[in-house]
Amino acid sequence: MGEVPHRLPAPLKNLEWLQGACIGLFGGLLIARLCAGAVQPGSLGLYLGTIFLVAIIGPPAAMAFAQWRARVLVAIMLTLGSGAIWLSYTSDNGVHVAECLRCMAVLMAFVIGLMGAATFLESLGGAESSALYRGRGTVAVGTIQAVAMAYLTWPIWLAPV
Repeated sequence: MGEVPHRLPAPLKNLEWLQGACIGLFGGLLIARLCAGAVQPGSLGLYLGTIFLVAIIGPPAAMAFAQWRARVLVAIMLTLGSGAIWLSYTSDNGVHVAECLRCMAVLMAFVIGLMGAATFLESLGGAESSALYRGRGTVAVGTIQAVAMAYLTWPIWLAPV
């Protein structure tokens, strides 16, 4: 009996992008399904709840990867996973497929914007050998999540009393 190799074979070595795609897809499906179970399926809460949860979960999921391909795939697959659930409720509530696809395009632009902003904030701060490097990703993700929540809730806290 031979020993089990401790390293991945050469063809499987660089599959971080595949991990990002799987995490994004299953994360998007799970987020939208949780929102569909929490509200009346097909209501506005399904769409808004999904956007809020993607804004909270998307940046840390993407920033967990070092490769830019994996980060972009997390954003794309989060949108496609959420959109699959959204599309499954289109015939029940009078929402047309074209409208749902437009909502998916807006969600994808929002999520890619969040990922890009988090990547930009992470890149500020110097070389990887500096003492500040270890916490940069966490600070970037937290900042982007706070800005995203403020952006999504501004009609509430900016409304006159």
